[in-house]
Formats: sequence, structure tokens, C-alpha cells
Amino acid sequence: GDMARKMVMPIVALFSLVCNGVITQKATARPFVQTIYNFSPPFWVFQVLTTRIAKDKDAMTHHYLSMFRLKIGHDNYALKLIAGWNVVFRSLQLVGLKYFNNIEK
Repeated sequence: GDMARKMVMPIVALFSLVCNGVITQKATARPFVQTIYNFSPPFWVFQVLTTRIAKDKDAMTHHYLSMFRLKIGHDNYALKLIAGWNVVFRSLQLVGLKYFNNIEK
């Protein structure tokens, strides 16, 4: 129980930092936290959806985009990032299943 909890806490902390980037605004985050946004799939999904909706809107909408530091035209980067995360986590899952999934012990 305790050992499993100690082993999983760094993974949960990393997941929370990387995958919950939409909770804090990039514009108000501290500089060292802003770099996490570059690798956060939910942030990029949020950015792509928001900028696609706001693409042909008025100046006020573009003011809000700049306020949140969202930029139009990063769809390809977002797609590559999300695909990369899927490859990394799927590979880690397969390694974990192969080497750590020994139910006979």
C-alpha cells in the first residue's frame, strides 16, 4: 500500500503539471511554469479550438486571444505534439506491461 503510493506520486505530479495546463492561464503563469505549456496537450487543444472559432471574428475577439497569449496557425505543431505524447505513453505502457505485469508473484 504505502510503497505503491510512494511510487505513483511522482507520476501523478508530473501528469498533473503537464496535462492540466488549461487550468492556469499562460499569460499569468510564472516564467518557469510557462515552458510547461509548450508540452501540454490540453493547452494546445484549447488553443487550436479557440483560435479556429475566433479566426474570422472582430477585433475584440483578437484582443482576448492576445490577452491569453493564444496564436493562430499552430495546428500542425499541436497535432505533432499530441501524436508524440501518444507514442511516448503507449511505448511506456507496453514496457510496463512487459516487465512489471507479473501476476504470478
